[in-house]
Amino acid sequence: MIQKNFVRISILLLLFCTTITNSSAQSENSLQVDLNFEKGVFSANEIVPVRVSITNTSGKEAKILRWFTPFDGVKGDLFSVTLNGKTIEYTGAIFKRAAPNELDYLTLKPGETIEETVNLADFYDLSKDGFYQVKYRAESFYFFSPQLRSSELKSKSVSAWIDGTAKKTLPNSENDDFTPINCNAGQTSALPSATNGATGYAVNSYNYLNAGTIDSRYTTWFGAFETTRYSTVRTNFFNIRNLLIANTYRIACNDSACEPGVFAFVFPTDTTHTIYVCDGFWSAPTIGTDSKAGVLIHEISHFNDIASTDDYVYGQSSAMSLAVSNPSQAIDNADNHEYFAEAAPPTAAAVSISGQVLSPFGRGVYNANVTLITPTGTTLSTRTNAFGNYNFNDIEAGQTYILSAKSKQYLFESRAISVNENLSNIDLIAISPKAN
Repeated sequence: MIQKNFVRISILLLLFCTTITNSSAQSENSLQVDLNFEKGVFSANEIVPVRVSITNTSGKEAKILRWFTPFDGVKGDLFSVTLNGKTIEYTGAIFKRAAPNELDYLTLKPGETIEETVNLADFYDLSKDGFYQVKYRAESFYFFSPQLRSSELKSKSVSAWIDGTAKKTLPNSENDDFTPINCNAGQTSALPSATNGATGYAVNSYNYLNAGTIDSRYTTWFGAFETTRYSTVRTNFFNIRNLLIANTYRIACNDSACEPGVFAFVFPTDTTHTIYVCDGFWSAPTIGTDSKAGVLIHEISHFNDIASTDDYVYGQSSAMSLAVSNPSQAIDNADNHEYFAEAAPPTAAAVSISGQVLSPFGRGVYNANVTLITPTGTTLSTRTNAFGNYNFNDIEAGQTYILSAKSKQYLFESRAISVNENLSNIDLIAISPKAN
């Protein structure tokens, strides 16, 4: 305790001799970034505000992509935070978006400064006592223009002593099975086909990579073949596949953090693997390019214990360009994983169909013969139990089947059933008794 107080007193004395809480750096496009702590020492569980100022030092207008600034809230890993030379983990969210357009840029007039204060404790793990070093360091291929060009916005380092603040925690899952959260009935009914599609994509992708396949599908999205990079992508899809098959994830709907243009977001440190889906997700097709299934692949790849991907670029054309110009970043980019997965049709998931065969009076019909005719003409059959229940398992999703029943006592009409997910309560009710 004496040693700790000595360190804190030393830091306070240092503040009288030199400025440690303000620093700036000149970035490209004549934008200057300044960071400023309100003070040099923060007590335990105190908020840790840092003021971010960005100034246009040029004589003409400058543009900057708002996503990688704190002026609409922190939506990504914008700071380099270290303690004793070790990088501090970012605990905030990462958002999936479409490629930016001109409306996504802030315009700064000559000499104009914009400022925002960020509580670092909301986005970084500051739970240990110590002398923290903080820089503003945001990277994007679109920082100053929608045209693809690697850029960054950065500042010099500022420092402060922080007595550990409580680490921000995410809600724990009540169980290890797939769980929809705050989803309405329509959203809940749409999720199985999306998750089945994502599982099919992940299985297909891993099987492709595990077989050692190298063709245009791989090189389009991950660039020239190199053994270590290929192994990394294979491991990533092994983890993505296993999570989807095990159903050890959650999907949350209608979260207040959703905003226009966002498909979904996750917290990469979240071990419950919760995916927060937004309006962009619901307007996407179930499978195919930029699909619901693909969005799930994208988001799952962000989790630190799955693939720990980043968002260097968004959109197909930018992802393809990244594979050519920088394969090392392509294998770390979530959209490249999504488009690689979407490049092949998903493996059809196996689902089930169940229900009852009922008399005109609503009683279960025992020992009725229930048949299911597949699109290829194959007939599957089963018998009802004492309560009239029947069940078909391992049915290929994405197909239409003809369901019918026969019994000694009653006549039934056949039904056409489109199957995209597990179906229950698909009842067959007799239209009339059979004539003697």
